[in-house]
Amino acid sequence: MGNSPLETTEDGLRQEFMAFGQVISVDVMGDERRGSGHPWAYGFVFIASKSEADAAVAGLQGRSLGGRIIEVIVALPVSGNRAKA
Repeated sequence: MGNSPLETTEDGLRQEFMAFGQVISVDVMGDERRGSGHPWAYGFVFIASKSEADAAVAGLQGRSLGGRIIEVIVALPVSGNRAKA
């Protein structure tokens, strides 16, 4: 999920996504590298099934959260096959 308000919490995201299915885990990206401790404007929500995830994407895409229009997309799996420079 992208473009979330900076005050977004894992519990807050969990509540938003629970309306669409079983939430396995939530991870809001933090700013540990720069030391501010503020979350970045994106996070990951893992949902139990593809159909529930699809429903969450459809139901939340473009919705206002904390005064910001959020972007919800399905993340692609990480591949060990990266292009070599």
